[in-house]
Amino acid sequence: MVLATMPPLLSAIANAGRHGVLVKSAVAMERLGQVGRVAFDKTGTLTEGVPQVGAVRPREG
Repeated sequence: MVLATMPPLLSAIANAGRHGVLVKSAVAMERLGQVGRVAFDKTGTLTEGVPQVGAVRPREG
């Protein structure tokens, strides 16, 4: 059973990596199929990996 399920999981993890998504474990990938909703906050959890300037504010004084 383990050999039958690992190649698809490894392939899914590799494909996610090619698209810039980091998957910590095969268990996380398996559980992803049961997810109904996802929420992201503003702490950098969801990033594009390309830093950019959000705003420039001149300093007074």
